[in-house]
Amino acid sequence: MAGSGLNEGLSEFHKHALLDAEVPLFNVRDRHAYRQEAADRPCIGIPRLLPPALAFGRDEFHYKPEDLSNFPIPSQRIYQPPPPDADTPPGKYTPQSKTWELVRTDQYKLGFVMASNWSVTERDEEVQRMRNLISSRTVAPVLDERGEHYVVRPIAGMVAMQAGVSVVQFMNGDPDEPMTVGAYHTLDSIQSQHPHFYPRFSLLCTQLAILSWGNKQKNIPRVCYLDGLKSNDRSTARNDLNSRDGSYSLGGTVMKGEGQGVSLPASQANGVQAQTQIGAILVILNELYDLLMMISLSKAEYEITNFHSKANNVYTSGGLKGSFTSLQLNVSSIGVSLEEGLGFQGTFHCDDQDCITRWTAFILLLNL
Repeated sequence: MAGSGLNEGLSEFHKHALLDAEVPLFNVRDRHAYRQEAADRPCIGIPRLLPPALAFGRDEFHYKPEDLSNFPIPSQRIYQPPPPDADTPPGKYTPQSKTWELVRTDQYKLGFVMASNWSVTERDEEVQRMRNLISSRTVAPVLDERGEHYVVRPIAGMVAMQAGVSVVQFMNGDPDEPMTVGAYHTLDSIQSQHPHFYPRFSLLCTQLAILSWGNKQKNIPRVCYLDGLKSNDRSTARNDLNSRDGSYSLGGTVMKGEGQGVSLPASQANGVQAQTQIGAILVILNELYDLLMMISLSKAEYEITNFHSKANNVYTSGGLKGSFTSLQLNVSSIGVSLEEGLGFQGTFHCDDQDCITRWTAFILLLNL
């Protein structure tokens, strides 16, 4: 009888806990739904009372006045997008921006952000649009009336980001729940907005440019010409064998054919010059990534991301800080389209293998 009861208990357990496909996933952004789902979800061996969602509005996630930038907020506060493209092919979408407003906040080092409200009810529609996104025709510059200079036009449906100003969405309209969408910086914007960081940024960027593009006087080759360096499997076959256009993995990667994958060092070039040069690039980018995240993210996002890296011993390249988990070098020649030079990497695409716990840092180096 005892054995029969145990078997019946196990069957009931599997029926209601392990094999119940209707059990909803947690939604940490909708607090009411989160609590309801937590109450309805079978809990095995753990208390039913789950910790509350972390409130970004807590005092510890606000910068002190002396830690904020002194850069003044611009006079233009509202940024509205122009009308979208009118002739988008069926089933395709061009980017469509919201209206943005400059809002003061001490959760970001600059002291203000470019913000709009976002609701979780928009998620499914946005996913559909992102997976079928194409570029607007208005991204291409046109020649002026004399045919002498290219003129950049406003992009249909889009709002231009402001250098150094983080673009932020307030989750369900709550300013205490900001989610950073992105930011871009130049050395000039960093010098004016964060002058105490500028000397370090300038030094690191100068070193990175030399190690990337090479220096004949110092006998440093371009990184893409290092012996043994091979483009990764996302690059297209080159028609010109002398071209170095393509995508190269320099940090970590995932070995294919091993279930979910095994994290491995990615650089195939193992000569002394390659190890020294790529190693130096990784160390520089490790620090640059940390500095960029500090001036781009909210204090909560920055500290929680670093805590996550430390607590979970996340593999990063170039140092022990909470930094990037992989590094990709993309090389494309002037006069060659990104799609032609980089293949799939040069097109709009959703990266299903992207690390969802990290922001992507994109560093653009031009050799003109």
